[in-house]
Amino acid sequence: MLTDAQKVRLGELLEPDIADRAEKRMAEAGTKSSPGKPATYVAGFGQPKRTVDETARTVGIGSGRTYERQKAVIDQLKEEDDGDHFVITDTNNRCH
Repeated sequence: MLTDAQKVRLGELLEPDIADRAEKRMAEAGTKSSPGKPATYVAGFGQPKRTVDETARTVGIGSGRTYERQKAVIDQLKEEDDGDHFVITDTNNRCH
């Protein structure tokens, strides 16, 4: 089982690929519905998804908002890291 920090790291690795696939799907949808125009959201056919929502679902974090928050915490830890004492703890304060 991965820790939340490991899930965020995995998400950071997968996020560019997920975004790229989404862009390709949107471009393809635009050419199918009306060539030359971007695809738009149609009511009743589900909510449009954000890349962070899909990334969070893929790595098992929950919501895109939770993923973004955890990613911000880890980014802050990376900025504060002095190179010798970087330790990530999960939500239960267990060191890994």
